[in-house]
Amino acid sequence: MNIRRVFGLTLMPVSCSLIAISSVAGGIASAVDNDISGDEAAINQAASASVATEEVCTWWVANMPANATMTAVAPGSGNNSAGEDEYDGTTFDMAKVESSDMQVYTSGNLGEGTATSNTECTFYAAKKGIAITHTLSGIAFTASYYNSGTSGATTADTAMDFDLSSSLPFTVDGTKTTCFTAADADEADDGWTQADSTLYSTTSTGSTNVFLTLPYASTAAVNTTSSSDRCDTSITFAVTVPGDMTPSQAGKTYVWSGPNLVNTITLPTS
Repeated sequence: MNIRRVFGLTLMPVSCSLIAISSVAGGIASAVDNDISGDEAAINQAASASVATEEVCTWWVANMPANATMTAVAPGSGNNSAGEDEYDGTTFDMAKVESSDMQVYTSGNLGEGTATSNTECTFYAAKKGIAITHTLSGIAFTASYYNSGTSGATTADTAMDFDLSSSLPFTVDGTKTTCFTAADADEADDGWTQADSTLYSTTSTGSTNVFLTLPYASTAAVNTTSSSDRCDTSITFAVTVPGDMTPSQAGKTYVWSGPNLVNTITLPTS
């Protein structure tokens, strides 16, 4: 996935020739092939210039999770008691720990590069930052059970449906791992803000949270891994299945289909 803002500017290298002229009695003499006579003459000269331009910095997002398919957390952690690896009518924690950090970084607009190998670029005077906002499309988790085993056809079981709430939300926990900006490379503050998403609503429309943001982008050239606008973030998705529910097919394996987690990426200017 990439966020692209592209524009071009071409300037051409200064190359000007000045022709010496001198005054002589009765007219103007010029160092050109043709003779000029009379009291006044105009000599036209073409001016041009060229210079290479820096690539425009572009925001790139890599390793954004494709889904949030959660499974039971280990027994003895969270709400799951020691030895508890099945739902037994008490609150039960489910989670997915992403194996790769999400990477948000800048590189030149003509090539993606990587978080550790940037194409030299600049934002010129744009100073655009980036924000990733989480929005949940709804709050309902709809239950069904596998007719046989742990895959294949399923049958709905409304007795095990549940809605998210303030006490049992859907969460997206993040931890900044490698984050810095060109402007703050030598400072303690990396410039990035990461806020965990705790998503639920009292209505069916879900809720919203700004998960990761950099309010400004450096206008400095970016050509090394230590002087770029970059943030790597680990991500864990989690939800808790509420207690006091009784499956109509106890002993079967259940699966819940939840709402969509929408990642909205914007480029704020400050």
